[in-house]
Amino acid sequence: NLIMQKADNSASADSEAHKHYTKGLVCLIKAGLNEDAPLHRYSKASEEGVLHLEEAIKLGLPLKDEAAASAFLGSEYHKLGAEYGEIEQLKNGQSAPLIFKGTKLLERALMLDSENHGEFLTDHDKKAFMEGLSSTYALESTTLSCDNAISFLQEKLKLCDDMPIVHFTLGNLYMDKNMLIQALLSFENAIEAKTYGEGDIKYVEKARYNIETIKSSEILVEEIKRKKDKLESEIKNLDKDRNKKFDEAGKIAYNEYLKNKPDQPLAVVTKWNEIEDIDSLIAKNKQDLSDLKQREKKSGFLAKLGDSIASTAKHGKLKLDVYNLERKKNRIITEFGSVLYDSHKKGDNTLEELLSIWQEIDEIEQQIRKNEEEIAILRKYV
Repeated sequence: NLIMQKADNSASADSEAHKHYTKGLVCLIKAGLNEDAPLHRYSKASEEGVLHLEEAIKLGLPLKDEAAASAFLGSEYHKLGAEYGEIEQLKNGQSAPLIFKGTKLLERALMLDSENHGEFLTDHDKKAFMEGLSSTYALESTTLSCDNAISFLQEKLKLCDDMPIVHFTLGNLYMDKNMLIQALLSFENAIEAKTYGEGDIKYVEKARYNIETIKSSEILVEEIKRKKDKLESEIKNLDKDRNKKFDEAGKIAYNEYLKNKPDQPLAVVTKWNEIEDIDSLIAKNKQDLSDLKQREKKSGFLAKLGDSIASTAKHGKLKLDVYNLERKKNRIITEFGSVLYDSHKKGDNTLEELLSIWQEIDEIEQQIRKNEEEIAILRKYV
């Protein structure tokens, strides 16, 4: 019912692609494909289902339908590959064309889902293929060197983090390299990841056991402290980098606003007005300094000593005031950039010139969050 509901709700119900899509789903149902079905023999119905879904994707489906079709088709190829002995071929480092084709389709489905904020595939959809996909990745990694296997699995986790088997396998690879903290974090991630079947649950329990094994290591505490200090230091540097980007954005935007004065949210306008007020004070003080210098030139060496001392004192005070105002302006420009960024995150219009800066700040904030999450995990062990 859930499968056919997808077909009925399709945005392309009258298209040729949708007709193939619906026929493909009907054929797969006839072939006995659902989450409880054992591996089936390659039947005429499943063959027709594969051909129809491939044709539907080729003709062009709306992205949501393409994600669903790719998921069903990829899962089918994985099952067929298992029936034809390709799992053993994978273990031996040999070619497994059906499984590899299925993996590419499943990765396409996950990518489309991720790009659309997880709205394309339900947990029910993923339950049909996630555990198999995770096992395939883990199996592929065994044919690679340790370092290459780590890189391979890290890359796959960028596509979807909810793969306990992959996190567990990565943790074991780190243990082989005696990288205990990385192993600990990987096993923790295995426990935190969403599970889609009995196999996932089994690996979560294995991860718990491995964490207890790592905790018994005498060198762990010192290693954790060093890692935590390093992560905290990185956060400080990242925070400085982020402030530099806010400052850069604030200067660009302020100069643009001085020219065009576009409509902006109240928080942005408030900061903008603060900077304008400080600019006015700086300009006034600089003008006072200039006037004072002119008077000093006119009075020359005949000026009274008292006037000279008073003039020097006033000159010093004005320079100090300008210096302090410049510092305050720089601080508020940085705050201005931060307010603009918050406004952009809420969906307000932003200057095109700032888009690349916002992207850089997004990346910095993502790394800060990642470090903070790792620190939170490490604190449980020290």
